[in-house]
Amino acid sequence: MTQKSISLQEAFSLFITASAKGKRTNAGGYHLHPKVVTHYHHVQKSIADFEATTQNPLAIQFVSASAAGKWQTQKRYWKRFLEDYQHYGRQTMQWSDNYIKLNITVIKSVFNFLAQAKGLPVGNFHKDFHLQSWQAPPLVIMPQRLQWLIANKAFRQSLAPCLLKVLDTVIIGCTVGLRFKDLMALRPVHLETTPGCTYLITTTSKTATPVRIPLPAYADIIIKKYYRKTNKKLLPQLSNSQFNKQFKNLGKLAGWTEEVPKYRSMKGRKTELKNKAGKTWKFYEHLAAHTMRRTAITTLLLLGVEEAVVRTISGHTPASKEFYRYVAFVQGYLDKQVKKAHQLLIENPNCYLD
Repeated sequence: MTQKSISLQEAFSLFITASAKGKRTNAGGYHLHPKVVTHYHHVQKSIADFEATTQNPLAIQFVSASAAGKWQTQKRYWKRFLEDYQHYGRQTMQWSDNYIKLNITVIKSVFNFLAQAKGLPVGNFHKDFHLQSWQAPPLVIMPQRLQWLIANKAFRQSLAPCLLKVLDTVIIGCTVGLRFKDLMALRPVHLETTPGCTYLITTTSKTATPVRIPLPAYADIIIKKYYRKTNKKLLPQLSNSQFNKQFKNLGKLAGWTEEVPKYRSMKGRKTELKNKAGKTWKFYEHLAAHTMRRTAITTLLLLGVEEAVVRTISGHTPASKEFYRYVAFVQGYLDKQVKKAHQLLIENPNCYLD
């Protein structure tokens, strides 16, 4: 091989082209979502801006394990890059640690792509690209409040027609756990009615995971409320931004006005972010479309549904880090499982042999 290096910008271009054309897929073998590719472009631009600031174009030198001196030089080179890029993100760009970590993950993927898809000897220095960041627990609507939304007829009757549609969408979203895009895409063909139950059957857009979700009676009533032969979709149609705005209005009318600080990891520290008025965020200000999915997952876990079943409904993979954030958040669920094990230890220690 005559080529001895490749610029990081050129490596990014190869990586993005392969991702956009479907030559590079996700773990399930499906094409990447266009938003993912867009994020790759943003990371590439951040690297270009970083190079312009430092006046130091980055290049990946091809090395082999036998070239010990060159190996150590490249190891120090990329260790210094990681430190400088973090400093640039924190001090110059005022990025959160989570955003920097997300960008670093993409850079690691570029290295992996060169090594695995292109067969280039880029070394394994990128495996040391780590950034510790504090993860905020997911904000959810707890079961008591969800039950109140479902059952409170007086609150329902007090709402304007536009907010009533939002309420119905929230109830469905907090029940089935689909992403907002998948909720808005639901059509009559996604319903299956049997003598004992109505099922929602679809395939998730992000992971192409097939799901079959039994609908409780209250959800079935809402779905049938909007069902018309002339309607192409099962639920009222709203844009993501408009829905988020109306969802917050709904939460405010519901009286969910207690202060709930919003935190981010900034410069290695847990830092509170203030709202536009410079005050601590209130609960309703946190509400957004993804709150519904988080609520559905947490509710099922809290009410005793096994992890494997919840993952099947939510479309998460068994090793999903995102899913286990919900599990860790539901301390009551963890307590219940551990106490059950302790009880078995006393009452039936040989149960695992059955």
